[in-house]
Amino acid sequence: MPDKTLRRITFDDPNYDGKYALVAVEDGKPIGFVLGVRRRREPKELVDVQRNLAWVKVFAVKEEYRGKGVATALFDELEERLREDESERVRVSDYSCGIYSVEWI
Repeated sequence: MPDKTLRRITFDDPNYDGKYALVAVEDGKPIGFVLGVRRRREPKELVDVQRNLAWVKVFAVKEEYRGKGVATALFDELEERLREDESERVRVSDYSCGIYSVEWI
């Protein structure tokens, strides 16, 4: 997936809210992240219909941290934040673009 496509469907999504962008950090470096979204602005015809529905747009955990509870902790925190905002269901987005490689900083 090209970077511009990833940006368009995540951080440039008009429904983006930083409250649902979570990063796991160890020793000052990111080791995992998850980005959730609730439909609040666009498309207008679906805002009311899907007001209690949320999505996980993208997530990743650095390979050497997989199987150590990082994703579980991120998803648990995201779920709690979404529940506080009255989301009743969460879907995981499935983009048919293949695997996107994350360059870890």
